[in-house]
Amino acid sequence: MSLKLKITLLVMMIASVLIASLLVFSWNTDQIANINTKREFGQILLSTSNNLALGKLVLQSDSDEKAAVSSKLSSDIFVVQIAIKTNLKYETHPEQQANLRNIQIQLPTISLLLESIQTRLENNEELTGDDILSLNQLDSMASDIQQTVSNYNDYLDTEEARITKTTTLYMNILIGLMLALVLGVTLFASFNILRPIRNLTDFAETLTQGVYDQNINIRSHDEFGQLGHTFNTLSTRLNDLITNLENRISERTSELKQRSAYLEGSAEISRAASSILDTNTLIKQVVQLIKERFNFYYVGLFLVDARNEWAVLQAGTGEAGQKMLARNHRLKIGEGMIGWSIANAEARIALDVGKDAVRFENPDLPETRSEGALPLRSRGHVLGALTIQSTEEAAFNQDILTTLQTMTDQVAIALDNAELLAKSEAALEAERKAYGELSKEDWKELARGQTIPRYRSDAPDTVYPITEKERPEAAQTAPDIQDNGLTITIPIKSHDYTLGGIKLSRLKDSPDWTEEQLEIAQLLSEQMSVALESARLYSDTQRRAAHEQLISETTARIRETLDMDTIMKTAAEEIRQSLDLPEVVVQLIPPQKVLSSEEKTA
Repeated sequence: MSLKLKITLLVMMIASVLIASLLVFSWNTDQIANINTKREFGQILLSTSNNLALGKLVLQSDSDEKAAVSSKLSSDIFVVQIAIKTNLKYETHPEQQANLRNIQIQLPTISLLLESIQTRLENNEELTGDDILSLNQLDSMASDIQQTVSNYNDYLDTEEARITKTTTLYMNILIGLMLALVLGVTLFASFNILRPIRNLTDFAETLTQGVYDQNINIRSHDEFGQLGHTFNTLSTRLNDLITNLENRISERTSELKQRSAYLEGSAEISRAASSILDTNTLIKQVVQLIKERFNFYYVGLFLVDARNEWAVLQAGTGEAGQKMLARNHRLKIGEGMIGWSIANAEARIALDVGKDAVRFENPDLPETRSEGALPLRSRGHVLGALTIQSTEEAAFNQDILTTLQTMTDQVAIALDNAELLAKSEAALEAERKAYGELSKEDWKELARGQTIPRYRSDAPDTVYPITEKERPEAAQTAPDIQDNGLTITIPIKSHDYTLGGIKLSRLKDSPDWTEEQLEIAQLLSEQMSVALESARLYSDTQRRAAHEQLISETTARIRETLDMDTIMKTAAEEIRQSLDLPEVVVQLIPPQKVLSSEEKTA
């Protein structure tokens, strides 16, 4: 039953009690009014009775008012007849009806008597003895009326008392019903309104505290029951929503932790890759680091061969990797995971669950359940591919693959840089050797020409050249201590070619050579070699500049004229002076045919 219907019933019950109270009050009022009317009727009868008694006395006397009294008594009798007739219509008590009918029966006789007396009096006739005796009926009639009125008043008192008692009983019953209704309304409000509201309030406070796994117990089927059911549904949905959110947050947190771990591992591997310059060392370190940081089952690195046909395994982790390296494991480009990844320059994953489930049949890696192939891309071309394998089902997703691909690209760039560095170092070494050979020949040329002076200093502010007979022996290629530690010779080298040396001597009583002195001497030797090489280059540059200037000036003087004889004379003179030669001959000969190699052979 709904709360609205319950309240409607309570209101109807209260209204019924109130209506009943009004009806009882109205009934009581009507009954009291009826009794009062009957009392007034009794007063009329009593007044008529008194008038009959007084009228008899007047009629029996010698008073002049006999006619008026007789007329008045006739009028009273007429009024009484009408009153009795009217009262009999509403009187229900048998005894009272009988008394009234008895009076009603006697009234016509009294009325005729009074009319007869009045007629005599109007005719100025004296009343006879019979008339006087007939007036005794008035006393009898008055006595009967008084007795009837007395009985009637007693009856009315009894009836009034009964009505009062009945009204009191009904009112007490109605008051009891009203009190019962008030108590019922109070209990109804307590159990059906206040308690559910309190329970709903407590449950709402529980929800605000974050407790969503409880339900409110309201068994009624009214609006509060529906509201409680709505609260329970809300609590269940909130609990499901929060549980789902917690699960999603936990999953996202786990994914973020995994991604963060992958990013940290990728950054660490990228730093390690950028710090290793040797290609072989880099490849071995990278696969090992990837396996350790990401806890993979197996990691292998393939590089494309020179003919771009095969992907050859260069490094692999664990015993399986060593076995495959031992048998020179390679895969055809365009076939399989690695071959497809290299051919398409895209990452690829294979799982043994879901709609893309595959079977892994490598006998060296029997526990593989997920595999990813990541191309090694650098500067627009693919160097090879990295294979990563896990024992977990569906271990790789697109986000993880993207992170790993970024790391793989950095590894590819590091490999490419290492290769470029090796090539650059080889080219630089070749250039250095070539430059060193040229420098060595120049120094030899200078030494043959004896254009390099030698100096000695054995006192403060004293430096003098070494004479020919004091020329030292050939300098050593490494520092050499001689004369029982008194003399040390430090070579002056340029591009692995010994230019000379620095000979240092100390007195016999002085302390032994210290490491600091030897280091300073070595540094001075190195700086001196650099300065000497710079001086040689500067001298060579100046010499070349002088030659270029000489050639330019000579050419300019030769081109000052267009006369052939003058050109030849000028050329002969300028060449002789420029080269400081005793004789120069410039001549022209007739043109000759240049034979080909076949003609020369024939």
